[in-house]
Amino acid sequence: MTPDRLFETGITDEEFDSLADKYIMIPPDTSGENKEGDTVVETVELGIADWKKQGVSLAVPVNVVSEGVNQGKTDYWYAGVNSADAMGVTKRALKVFGIVDKVIVKKDGKAYINPAGFAGARARARWQRSKTNQGNLIAKLDSQ
Repeated sequence: MTPDRLFETGITDEEFDSLADKYIMIPPDTSGENKEGDTVVETVELGIADWKKQGVSLAVPVNVVSEGVNQGKTDYWYAGVNSADAMGVTKRALKVFGIVDKVIVKKDGKAYINPAGFAGARARARWQRSKTNQGNLIAKLDSQ
């Protein structure tokens, strides 16, 4: 039996069946409440990098490959490249992934980025629940 009052969504039933939440889900703690500081750790695989802002930072796709509610979801790691400090942080992450030699190409006395060098690298990544400026709780990829 169909209810008397229905609100149209603009989405077909086939579209609805294929929908997936694109955001990383962090399960609540043992109290059952979502709290700032809650974390989830997933196995991830990097994709090919592209510029977020040319000459300043890269956007590197971080794809969740571990089984569970987050499998198949993609977040982004924004890697700074425009200063020695920013590259120091990026270099540390490249070491964790074991891809320094695949990503950094030294040529003519300069260090260059090979965007394809990120692809396929796997590691464990952590998302932490934090508050936005509006006070909403979000899952944020932990860069440390």
